[in-house]
Amino acid sequence: MIVSAAGKNIYPEEIEAALHLSPFILESVVLGKKKENKMGEEVHAIIVPDMEQMKRHFDCDIVSPEPEMIRRVIEQEVNTVNSSLADYKRLIRFEIRFNEFEKTTSRKIRRTLYR
Repeated sequence: MIVSAAGKNIYPEEIEAALHLSPFILESVVLGKKKENKMGEEVHAIIVPDMEQMKRHFDCDIVSPEPEMIRRVIEQEVNTVNSSLADYKRLIRFEIRFNEFEKTTSRKIRRTLYR
């Protein structure tokens, strides 16, 4: 659970579920990052793009799309998700990761590795 500066509870799973509705997002982890010199946390995401969908979208056969193109598509998807969330739940930042997350034997993402 993430606690905002206003003391509101934010559940990462809710935001991750919204992100996963995008065909361009394979998986994500939503985390709270402490604000510098302030109380509370900001909402951040680490996102793994679905490269197969990206290749289809950009009509690339063998060559991968440019990283900047991928970033623009993911940013657009994040903006779409943010527009459907309450202000205090919105993603402040995101980063793109091209390798899938490390998982437990039950196929759950090891969140503690990405804090």
